[in-house]
Amino acid sequence: MITSGDRVETLRPLTVIGRHDLATVVVVSPHVSRHHAEIRWTTEGWFVRDLGSTGGTTLNGALLDSGESYYIRQGSHLALADSQWVMASSARPMARAVSADGLQVGERDGVLLLDSGPLTAAVARQVGDWFLQIGGDVQLLSSGIQRLQVGATQWVVDLPETVPQTDPLTRPLPSALLWTFRGRTLTARLGSRVVWTAQSAELSLLRFLAEVWFADERPARERGWVTRRDAAVELAIAMSTVDVMICRIRHAARLHGIVRPNEVVQVRRGTGLIRFGGRRVIVRD
Repeated sequence: MITSGDRVETLRPLTVIGRHDLATVVVVSPHVSRHHAEIRWTTEGWFVRDLGSTGGTTLNGALLDSGESYYIRQGSHLALADSQWVMASSARPMARAVSADGLQVGERDGVLLLDSGPLTAAVARQVGDWFLQIGGDVQLLSSGIQRLQVGATQWVVDLPETVPQTDPLTRPLPSALLWTFRGRTLTARLGSRVVWTAQSAELSLLRFLAEVWFADERPARERGWVTRRDAAVELAIAMSTVDVMICRIRHAARLHGIVRPNEVVQVRRGTGLIRFGGRRVIVRD
């Protein structure tokens, strides 16, 4: 986010600032070039680059070399000729999508929901990558602007680069944790350390899957698998809501440092089957 006086602008993964009507941030000043400068998000943070402007760009008072990228962070001061801006927030940009008929959707809790009538797709940010999930099928997506077809609706999605996870040896696998469900509260522990504790509607699905896995006496390869439809019926929700819950559970697991968060709720591709990925479970009312 950048500000100029009372004006507030939300940064896109690639934000072009200039006098041109099609610039991401339009500045009305004869001293500002049509395409003056750009601010770009990368996995290393935000960078600003002068685009060969006439009036020049300064960062905290220092004139930038045209074409070179410079790191900026919260509190940085930018001057595009006579246009003054402050980097008010250095948080990563949010994903967004626009349908062919103009419907705009923003990212929420790491998930972008593309509702196309009877079919809902979820674009989720997980472990440094973006994934498209339609029903039980999951597809890896690249960052950037791209077109997706969901049912009869075409969407244009803008996915920022995701920050890769580091130091995986310090983070636990789902199978290494002790998962305790008490009512609607979840606590996941690695030894005496609490890795994740939460209370939310999404956890009703995780608890149901944990109960199924715990009660199932089949061999490990087949143990605990249920259909998305059975889960939806048990929880009295739509199947599309099950897909959304899976994405949000995985996103929350990633935020809490769990390695391979997709394994918290496993999906068997092409079958509609899902199951709990933990191995040590305590379920209490």
